[in-house]
Amino acid sequence: MLHRLYSVCLLLALCLLLPAAASAAPADLLTALKEGKYAVAEAPYATAQQAYETGKLTDIQLATAFAATPLPTEPGLEQLLDKWVVAAPKSYVALQLRADYHYRRAFILRGIRPDSETTVVQTSGFNGQLIKARGDLEKAITLTARPILAYARMIRVDGSLDMLENFSKLMDTANLLDPANLTVRRAVLEELTPRAGGSYEAMLAFIDQQKKSTALNANQIGYLESLTLAEMAADQQAQGKYVEAGDFYKQAWVRQASYDPTLRDALAGYAMMLYRQSLANGNEGREDEIYKALNTLLQDETYPERGGYYGIRGDLRVRYHNDPAGAWDDFQKGAALNDPFSLYKVGATYCQGLTTLVKADQAKCLQYLREAATRGNSEAVSALGRLNAKTLLYAPDSDPDVTIPNPNPLNAIILLNVNGTLRPEEQALLAKEVGTHFRIPVKVLNASHALELAMNNTRGQYHAPSVARIDPLFKTQRADELSIAIVNADLYADEASVF
Repeated sequence: MLHRLYSVCLLLALCLLLPAAASAAPADLLTALKEGKYAVAEAPYATAQQAYETGKLTDIQLATAFAATPLPTEPGLEQLLDKWVVAAPKSYVALQLRADYHYRRAFILRGIRPDSETTVVQTSGFNGQLIKARGDLEKAITLTARPILAYARMIRVDGSLDMLENFSKLMDTANLLDPANLTVRRAVLEELTPRAGGSYEAMLAFIDQQKKSTALNANQIGYLESLTLAEMAADQQAQGKYVEAGDFYKQAWVRQASYDPTLRDALAGYAMMLYRQSLANGNEGREDEIYKALNTLLQDETYPERGGYYGIRGDLRVRYHNDPAGAWDDFQKGAALNDPFSLYKVGATYCQGLTTLVKADQAKCLQYLREAATRGNSEAVSALGRLNAKTLLYAPDSDPDVTIPNPNPLNAIILLNVNGTLRPEEQALLAKEVGTHFRIPVKVLNASHALELAMNNTRGQYHAPSVARIDPLFKTQRADELSIAIVNADLYADEASVF
């Protein structure tokens, strides 16, 4: 069990190195469920499933379609899904989505602590949600001709319940439905990763077995190989070995592109590793590679993370090419797509102006910095903290328009402390004022703040008197909130992989 919880933390650390996609709650879906319009809720999923069953979509494309509007994991959603299943007990989509919800919810209830530090209630909640998920999946597989995603989810559920003996039977059944499927094979492969308690040798041995299947062509085998290479890349990336990670991502990208040129995960990892290398060592003559990778990502208007890559390209133009006009254009495009870093750069530019290109505008400065901070950009949080420190310390109510916007107050305090902006006694006073006047709930922590807080907590780098004066809600819910934030980061970082 614990190895899967470690994998959550590892994936979070990896994902924090990538541009953050703008979070988009499936508002239309939730609205349809709340209004009882189940046909509306089901339509996009059912259409994709039908397209797959008639050969118009591959199973990988089907998984991507289902993951396009992931459901959140709030407890209240379960009641909406229950009502949907009661109203439409023969709906494959309803059962599949409810199983997906229970699977995600299981990890939130379980948390990320080792078994020795996990309560009976947490473990019971974890197992209970997984059992509910499996019950829904067992019903779902009887309701449509090719329930391939249900089988892929079963692999993951059984892996989480340490029921590995079921893998062979599940995969054999799925292969009868779709001999060339990759989603179930991918699910098995992911359960063999080192972070899930397996090994690279086990992953490669599994791929060798699949090479014997006459249903898979060379490009499909290459796709499975790309998953192993990407796992190796992620391992190197977590160790800060960006050159080695980039090489593995590049090899994965070549194989993914041969299977399906629209796949972007490995290419995105490759681009990010080149960027990381450039930050550490300069471009080292690899400018063409960086821009080729970025431009390829940005050509795809459907790629959800492209806003972040506009931000990266803009940053490169500033750092290495003295191209403020090109950078400003990229930052504006990234900001329009709600990329937190681009929003910060646009706000920072408005704060000071940029030659003849941009006139300083303090209202827009604050507007963009607030939006960037709300979306988790720590640089924007720090900038706002510096702008607002004296107001918060000495006249917190004098100007309600000049305040830290939405980020967790403790995070702002940590950043201010690290930056040396305030003395310890000012830190304590700021903590008191923020906690008293704004009372921002702890649950607004996003994944990057959660990881930062966890690291700071471990290393003892935060200012203890300040922490002691924060709203008690933080002290009582620290572990749970950090667990929820971290697990959500894993589950939503790469939605296509969960099916």
